[in-house]
Amino acid sequence: MKQRWQFLFLCLLVLFLIVDARGRRLLRDDVSEEAALLTAFKQISVTSDPNNFLGNWNYGSGHHHDPCSWRGVSCATDGVVTGLDLRNGGLTGTLNLNNLTALSNLRDLYLQGNKFSSGDSSVSSSSSSGCSLEVLDLSSNLITDSSIVDYVFSTCLDLVSVNVSHNKLAGKLKTSPSSTRLTTVDLSNNLFSDEILVNFIASLPASLKHLDLAANNFSGDFSRLGFGLCGNLTVFSVSQNNISGHKFPISLSNCNLLETLNLSWKVRNITSVLVIT
Repeated sequence: MKQRWQFLFLCLLVLFLIVDARGRRLLRDDVSEEAALLTAFKQISVTSDPNNFLGNWNYGSGHHHDPCSWRGVSCATDGVVTGLDLRNGGLTGTLNLNNLTALSNLRDLYLQGNKFSSGDSSVSSSSSSGCSLEVLDLSSNLITDSSIVDYVFSTCLDLVSVNVSHNKLAGKLKTSPSSTRLTTVDLSNNLFSDEILVNFIASLPASLKHLDLAANNFSGDFSRLGFGLCGNLTVFSVSQNNISGHKFPISLSNCNLLETLNLSWKVRNITSVLVIT
């Protein structure tokens, strides 16, 4: 009987060692893949790093492969990369988001306060990878390609907050967000132009609390805008644009929690240009 229990114990021990070895191998593969993607981002998107902000981002022979030890990288308890914070890093380059959105567990991405510009490679519509981002902050850079906004809106289905303010984004707003969890959208201080689509605000999720379109070149009749089910909206700004109109939209009354409505400066023919309650 004793020998039987010893045999069962040895079998369980061997099984445990096999599973543990496989788990470690899979973990190493995951770590290697994440390290490779982050290194690709550094090589492709960063052309200048005068502060050596990414100095310990080294992947290859003789280097530590675990990106959880790299500056700006945060990981979950199981070792997967969940956050990247490179804000105010003094980085210059042409932003390519595909290498970062390919990180399947990346939830928070902060790149604000750098000098990233954009080109045709900012995002690729042919990319098969999804996007798990919940928070994206690209504010205060030099990004001009507005397709990056369309990409994020259409691909990042769990997005909660997006801030691309203080860039040089130009063109039209073509895509409404696909995420039903979105609470904050800040597109202010860019070069967006053309008329705001009548149903653009109404097409935003009911979860939205903060919408800032200020300091662009938007045009259109404010009184014709539809606000839809805006019961959670607390802040809305469309100031410093070329908006006209002679009255407030009827659907604005749906925004029961609205605290700040900013229509100041370039808004024409509207008597009340700033309302704060």
